[in-house]
Amino acid sequence: MSNEPVDCEQLDISSLLATLGEIPDPRKAKGAIYSLRYILSTSLVSTMTGAKRLSEPFPVTACCAV
Repeated sequence: MSNEPVDCEQLDISSLLATLGEIPDPRKAKGAIYSLRYILSTSLVSTMTGAKRLSEPFPVTACCAV
């Protein structure tokens, strides 16, 4: 694993999102406000950027700040 900075504009996460979209959603459609793909990708990014709990907002790193 490299510790070098990543150019966020060069990342292509479409294959990751497609893969997450293939995971079956066990929730009933009536209670699913957000897609499982969105929940999993947000959780993954939050964890990768240092969140310890889902209740804390994920920190924006300098390379990805808008």
